[in-house]
Amino acid sequence: MIEEYNPWWISRDKVKEIEIFRKFEESQLKWVPDVIQKLSLSPFSLNFVLGPRQVGKSTAMILLVKKLLDDNVDPKAIFYFSCDKIVDYKELDEILEDYLRIKKSNNITSSFLLLDEITYPKEWHRALKSRIDKGDFKNDVLVVTGSLSVSARREIETFPGRRGQGKNLIMYPLPFSKYVELFNVKLPRGDLNFVTSNFGRYSHLTQTLNELMERYLVTGGFPNAIREHSSYGRVSVTVDDFLSSVISDINKLRRSETFFKLTVKGLLERTSSELSYHSISKSFGVGTVKTAISYVELLDKMYLLKVLEQVDLEGT
Repeated sequence: MIEEYNPWWISRDKVKEIEIFRKFEESQLKWVPDVIQKLSLSPFSLNFVLGPRQVGKSTAMILLVKKLLDDNVDPKAIFYFSCDKIVDYKELDEILEDYLRIKKSNNITSSFLLLDEITYPKEWHRALKSRIDKGDFKNDVLVVTGSLSVSARREIETFPGRRGQGKNLIMYPLPFSKYVELFNVKLPRGDLNFVTSNFGRYSHLTQTLNELMERYLVTGGFPNAIREHSSYGRVSVTVDDFLSSVISDINKLRRSETFFKLTVKGLLERTSSELSYHSISKSFGVGTVKTAISYVELLDKMYLLKVLEQVDLEGT
């Protein structure tokens, strides 16, 4: 099974036949996520790449494979596996054992292991921790991707002293400053004084930037949404996929889908005004105040909102 995920073991060029890579190459609007440049690729490293659903983490992993191949890394020293079809840490451990045998038989001393969607198998961290403690990855680089489950369950915190030079990186949707560059609009950057001093020099771009901002707000900076909107002028399919993936994660975390939706409803209806946890609880039926707090915090951990506490300017 693992050979199917690693066609470059047969021929380097077969990475181009992977569906994720093919879609990336065929897209009119594409960019290389900067997370690839930020990863620690020196052994030993255990990197975690987190972020919301549909943000492009899997694409980033395949682009990393392409980069490593272009850097003349031995193809069999690059192991990629998507964990979304395995059940628990035992299956994950068997897959890791299979690759370690391949690695040994090919006299590979240092490798790159890319484990995508690590949140799917139950107790996945047990397999990694055990292997790290045995020294199986002492000369390797591991890159592990996940969405809310890793963050919400704080599973990363179960790896003290087992990270090496690894980093925690978060992939966010494409920011507007990068989005405009896809349309060949390049603006200098600076502090507030720079902006106020140079605004007039770029005022001719105001209409273009306003139009791009309207498109950006529709897509949210998510790769698939940007591409779908660019091709069809809408993002309906992408929105459906995103919502389905969020609900799937809520169920996986054994949280109430009803309370989750009521919390979101309350936040959306009161977006332009102050909102307390008490209001979410009583006005929108999200159980107790403690329950309301827990679901707002969950939304924050899912990168779906940012909580800003009210500030008392009078200091009372």
